[in-house]
Amino acid sequence: MDGMKLYLQKSPEEKIKRCIIMAGKQIIYVTNVFVFVPDRTISIAFFNVLGSVLDRQVAKWGGIYDKLESVYKSNGGICIVDSAFGKIDREFLMKTSQDYLCSNKAGYLVQKKIYKQSELQHP
Repeated sequence: MDGMKLYLQKSPEEKIKRCIIMAGKQIIYVTNVFVFVPDRTISIAFFNVLGSVLDRQVAKWGGIYDKLESVYKSNGGICIVDSAFGKIDREFLMKTSQDYLCSNKAGYLVQKKIYKQSELQHP
């Protein structure tokens, strides 16, 4: 899962310009959060939120955490996230900056899987 900010294109039409001005400030970019699966497709997305909103808040508003938890409960799938999601601690999220030596259940499961694979390769 990763967040991405996209700049908005400025419209030459005054009517459209007025539509994107909120509280006296012009929206310059929007925040988007995407969940990718191993085949490189986007399986979950929530987008076009004001650019000042944090990625973790966009994921919460979009119900992404609930969807990922559902996947975790049904088949044990975990999601890799970056430091933008640092204050969220759920067993189905693994942070890229996380210590793989069991800082949460997702870290433990990955460590266990790596260990099993190394045993199979080196008897």
